Amino acid sequence: MRKRISYLLLCAVMTLVGCNRAKELNPQSENVPVKAFQAVKKRFPESTSLVFAPLTPEKIWSVDFMSNSRQYKAVVDTQAVLANARFLNNQLPEPLVQFLDKLAIRGGTVASETWEIQPETAAGEDWPRVAFDYQWMGMERTIKVITNGANNVKFALTMGSQSTLAYYVEKPMDVSPKIGNYLKRIGMAEHPGMWVSYDQDGRRTFVNRNGMFIFDQDENPLFVLHGSVVKQEDLPAFVYNYINASPEMDGFIFESAIRFSVDGCSGYHISVRKDTEIGQIFNLYFNDNGDLIYHEFTAYQF
Repeated sequence: MRKRISYLLLCAVMTLVGCNRAKELNPQSENVPVKAFQAVKKRFPESTSLVFAPLTPEKIWSVDFMSNSRQYKAVVDTQAVLANARFLNNQLPEPLVQFLDKLAIRGGTVASETWEIQPETAAGEDWPRVAFDYQWMGMERTIKVITNGANNVKFALTMGSQSTLAYYVEKPMDVSPKIGNYLKRIGMAEHPGMWVSYDQDGRRTFVNRNGMFIFDQDENPLFVLHGSVVKQEDLPAFVYNYINASPEMDGFIFESAIRFSVDGCSGYHISVRKDTEIGQIFNLYFNDNGDLIYHEFTAYQF
């Protein structure tokens, strides 16, 4: 549980100069409260050149800043920094370059700086992750990699939609009453602890030990891991059409399919995999119209 920080004296001073200062540092939004600014300054006292962008109205922001001559990015609310990453350099480590070159997603272009995401101890993490944007097949994606992490894994890589830093919350209600009530109504909010991220197109992705949940920018459900197993031969034609038109999936075999249909959203979650010295999995999420809701790739090597 994060402690609420009292800034009574500081707020009295910032009433005169703080809001103007926050606005000056934040040309994208005029609604950044002083407490959000203070939360960054408490965690990073040397931070300068803060630039905020809202993720949820008047509640959560992404922020870019400098600290001790290093570039940082973070997610912050009015109480604390929820997640942060620091700029490393423009070059991927050579072992990671070699690993990428062995994968089905090889051939893309690193489209951003490399960042080290700091571990979230409240979520049980004790290792950092490297992250970078990756231009692949005309799409901007975000890749996150754990190296030398849990269970002696050498690499554990995930590629999903281009997104903000993921941050950890104890309850989805803390992020959105609408989403929190929805998950509670369908019985998927019993376990505390969820990772939240925001895709470039405004979608919200929630992940907990039950699985992944995807909502659109209006917080309506697009995918909820709540359904039944489907046989391969019972899948609709659009699933096969997509896979057959995707040369990167050559050599992958069907692993599983789930038909989801719950309170406002329905479709299919398909997994295909390839196991050699490296395990690779594509997860595909379709709605009933055959539209691809989400596309995720994971790879691991021990």
